[in-house]
Amino acid sequence: MRIKILGLVVALILVTAPVSGFAIYDIQVAPTTLYYGDNFTIEIVYAGEGVIQIYDSYDNSLIKTIVLTGEGSFEIPTENLMLPGKYYILVRDEQGGTVWDSRSKTEWGYVTVQTSSPTGVEISINAPSKIAAGDKLEAEIKVYPRNSQFDWLLIGRGISESGSGIDSAVITYTLTEEATYSIRVTSGMEIREKLFEVVKPELSLEAQPYSSPGDLVKINGTTNAADTGSGMDADLLNQVRLEIRREGQVVYQVSGINVVDGKFQYTWKVPSSAKESFTVKAFLKTHSLVEEVRASAVIYNESAVSPTPTPQPTPTPTPTPTPTPQPTPTLPPPSIPGLEAFTALVALSTAVLIRRFR
Repeated sequence: MRIKILGLVVALILVTAPVSGFAIYDIQVAPTTLYYGDNFTIEIVYAGEGVIQIYDSYDNSLIKTIVLTGEGSFEIPTENLMLPGKYYILVRDEQGGTVWDSRSKTEWGYVTVQTSSPTGVEISINAPSKIAAGDKLEAEIKVYPRNSQFDWLLIGRGISESGSGIDSAVITYTLTEEATYSIRVTSGMEIREKLFEVVKPELSLEAQPYSSPGDLVKINGTTNAADTGSGMDADLLNQVRLEIRREGQVVYQVSGINVVDGKFQYTWKVPSSAKESFTVKAFLKTHSLVEEVRASAVIYNESAVSPTPTPQPTPTPTPTPTPTPQPTPTLPPPSIPGLEAFTALVALSTAVLIRRFR
């Protein structure tokens, strides 16, 4: 009886336990030893959904995550990401379980990054190349050799901030002026600089048409502003407000729509009395000192849109055949009056002369 109960428990565990649909068929990493500033490639053949993660063996910190969405070849730059040292690679399935570990699955174990600087000092400045005005800059600074001291300077339009650190530091600063800025880091005799831009916030918007009242319409949009509530979201929350208008009058509005991975979406139910088109307007304000940005789209009623007639081709006229020209008959030369009589007289005289001489 105990054996039967134990077998039933095991069977229930196997049935209820989540099963991963992720599988790796092949993975290649090359080169596994390189200089700081060079790139290496990860090529993977897989099925299902998962992620590749790169960890720094110095403190086991996660430095990069690659979401596997179909592509299987990835080029990884070491500059401003992987200082000289050793790094291991994990592949996880959609449930977070480790499927592949370079430390146990390969002979090389770690990707080794070596210094390329004549001074022996390397500086990493990990910062975005662009941020939207009103958002917060997040720049991570690391130096090699580890535990080295460094000084940093952030300069740009109307700003000059400086500081120092040991081993690593994260700089955060809210920027509202559109311009090009610079982060400059000095450690020992080594100096590195990274430029980035602060640009105008942008919105794009699109909406599905509807075919009958009561339909659910999806409204989608994108923005270059930071995700709502993220470390780069400063001052005002980066949330989208929508207005839906009919003939210029607001018939529906909603606010507090979050931005996730640079996208936002909302589902709206078309009123039961709707027949015409609606205009959707989106609004986003990143900061009290930055102008609000807007975008618009139209929700069409598909059943009310008249189809565009297919143009009929213009008939080509049948060409009239050109008649074949008839040859002009050759006419005898015109006769000269008296010429025939003269000719006959000459012939007669010649005949008379011939007879006499015979």
